[in-house]
Amino acid sequence: MPPVSTSTAGAARAAGCRSFGPYRAIARGNAGRVSWPGLVRERSVDWAPGGRLGVRTVTQWFPLFLLLHVLAAIVAFGPVFAFPLIGRMGGSEPQHANFSTRVSAAVSRRITIPAALTMPVSGVLMIWATGINWAQPWLITGVALYAFAVSYAVVVQGRAVTRLIGLTSGPPPSAGPGPAGSGAPAGGPPPETAATVGQVQRGGILLMAMIVIIVMLMVFRPTI
Repeated sequence: MPPVSTSTAGAARAAGCRSFGPYRAIARGNAGRVSWPGLVRERSVDWAPGGRLGVRTVTQWFPLFLLLHVLAAIVAFGPVFAFPLIGRMGGSEPQHANFSTRVSAAVSRRITIPAALTMPVSGVLMIWATGINWAQPWLITGVALYAFAVSYAVVVQGRAVTRLIGLTSGPPPSAGPGPAGSGAPAGGPPPETAATVGQVQRGGILLMAMIVIIVMLMVFRPTI
């Protein structure tokens, strides 16, 4: 690893960097990069033998891109953890089951999905601003899980919720036994409704688990 001279540090300060310490040099063939630990510094300095410097200023946008990314994650995924509570309350009051399901569907369609779809944009901008290696396993895994989660939420979970809204649009079943041969338990929902509720519940658990895994990957960035 080539040494970083005091004159290089002085030149970096003269180039407009707010600070130059602590710094490190990363060998890159016959040249190198002087950079700060972490990803949120405003500048990085490319240096080469002979004293040529080039100041890369795109990293000053990283805090803004990170803010947009985190806000989108909060808006998109925060309500997801409230859906089980809404569903449980609707199930305990069958006369309100359709309304509670429509509330969850509206939140997902108008808030969760649109906010989640902005995250790839801010994520790519963060990678561009910091020069993170795309090929890191934690990043590839997180992006793959994100793509699967969004696809599942739109295609599978969305259709199941829409079907459940249609099944619960009529009056709730009476407390007496169901019609002969209907298969409906006494005082319970029809079999098709119960099966759809189970599918929605399992899908919600899967999506919440995937969200937790994605957040852990992005925060801890484990290496293999």
